[in-house]
Amino acid sequence: MRSNNYGLPRKVAAFFIAVVLLVGCTSGEEETEQRYERFTYEFFGVFDTYISILAFAECEDDFANFSRFVYSRMNELHQLYSIFNEYEGMNNIKTINDNAGESVVVCNDIFDLIEFAINWYHNTGGAFNIALGPVTQVWREYRERYQFAIDGQTNLPDMEYLESLRHLTDIGGVVLNRAEMTVMLTEQGMSLDVGSVAKGFAVQRVIIEARLLNFPVNHFLIDAGGHVRVFGTHQQRQSGLWHIEVLNPYDPNEPLETFRLPGGWSVDTSGNYQRYFVYEGNVLGHVISPFTLKPAQGFTSVTVVANNSAVADVLSTALNVVTHQAGIDMARIRARNVVWLLPGGGTRFYPYF
Repeated sequence: MRSNNYGLPRKVAAFFIAVVLLVGCTSGEEETEQRYERFTYEFFGVFDTYISILAFAECEDDFANFSRFVYSRMNELHQLYSIFNEYEGMNNIKTINDNAGESVVVCNDIFDLIEFAINWYHNTGGAFNIALGPVTQVWREYRERYQFAIDGQTNLPDMEYLESLRHLTDIGGVVLNRAEMTVMLTEQGMSLDVGSVAKGFAVQRVIIEARLLNFPVNHFLIDAGGHVRVFGTHQQRQSGLWHIEVLNPYDPNEPLETFRLPGGWSVDTSGNYQRYFVYEGNVLGHVISPFTLKPAQGFTSVTVVANNSAVADVLSTALNVVTHQAGIDMARIRARNVVWLLPGGGTRFYPYF
């Protein structure tokens, strides 16, 4: 690994490590003639996860400039989309939540995210809802309280209390005014939770901006904590395809699926096998159904392949809270592939293969 930290802050640069990804392996294919050098780095903390950049570039300086931009913009969007922390000199999602009942002036990055999310609330029939914040906060507190507890020592929030919050999750209470660039939550107690779209939206936005700025890095992969986006071609494979493995939590040594993708596709997985607690034998994860106000339990995970990182992020959440058939109907015109992992290890696919 090269020692250059590409001008990143020391605390972040300290986390940069070389990583070996499936996309770097030839899997039996002959390597193509080398036209570019391969660079792979990873940083930690932005969006509270590891973010990996794999790129093929003609020189280190090209990659350094590209990676600096990706880090800088991802870190900025992380701060803007935070529901937990305030940052000096900016109004972010937390600012909106803290000022429910009042209009808050926001930047384009926030306005566009919320506008996108509202549209996808309607596209998914309400299965995806960023206004679910009052409910997700309750479940987050229980998850953090019991994540290390053994079954039999856990408890559930009161359903009557959760139902009393339902009126605060009405997406109609999120009012946008583009002329004035404001967002208003119409009722005190409302709050936004953009965790089910923020990383995918950020990755999509950063890549579009990088292309508009004409960085001379045209073949790359960005993995933001399992939100994977590929662009261009894999320069060490004759096929040019990127090989993306889907984790199988029941058998980490055996991928659930391997997608071989050209550039322009995104792969996103949401599930209940990382952030959860157990109650009476039921695994209660972080994906909360807007319909039942409870953790989704029909699937262990859902993986979506789509041509937009934000759409893949949204759908991988929404398809967790609807039936398999409803998910197929939802994915039919919006996704390339979907993999449902069932409790116990069974799988279902769309299309069927």
